[in-house]
Amino acid sequence: HHLTAQLWLVCSYIVDGFATIGTIYGSRLYSIKFIKKLRVLTVRLLSYGVSLGLLFCVTFLSLGTTGRKFIAGADERTNFYLEKTWTIVSFAQPVNALVFVLDGLMYATKSYAFARDVMVAGVGLVYLPAILSATLIVDGKPGSGPKVIARIWIAKLALNVWRMFFLSGRVFFWILKEEDQCGENDDDDDDDERDT
Repeated sequence: HHLTAQLWLVCSYIVDGFATIGTIYGSRLYSIKFIKKLRVLTVRLLSYGVSLGLLFCVTFLSLGTTGRKFIAGADERTNFYLEKTWTIVSFAQPVNALVFVLDGLMYATKSYAFARDVMVAGVGLVYLPAILSATLIVDGKPGSGPKVIARIWIAKLALNVWRMFFLSGRVFFWILKEEDQCGENDDDDDDDERDT
């Protein structure tokens, strides 16, 4: 679990920087209702995050067995368990990257209650049932441990997909649909002031 958790978060160490930029600059833009500029920032940061997540995904998948052996060393049992979660963790990278950036935008727009409600609902409706199925539905055969571990990480991925869906909806269909208070007339006024 420890190695899988480290691999799960590898992309976040960089993408958290994008989330921080979203929080800092996004909060400035949102507080003065420069929604057009916030939209540009949002699309740019999400593009960077997803691109980086895809890069990590492709890298993990292309490394395959070589990457697992490099990370886990020669321990066959560790490699065996890591093999069961490798693909899940690989495909989780773009989703995780998107969710981390969206979290930053939630903070920028002070959508704390919404983010909390999405997380609580996701844990109750997605994560908890998946974890229960992972731990309670055991086939009774020796060697079912790797299946349980894989199901646990699938549950974590499902929770992040849930969060990605709802946080994206909040950003694109609510926040970025607000009225921009920085009209084009403001830019014309600035040009007139410079001319005088």
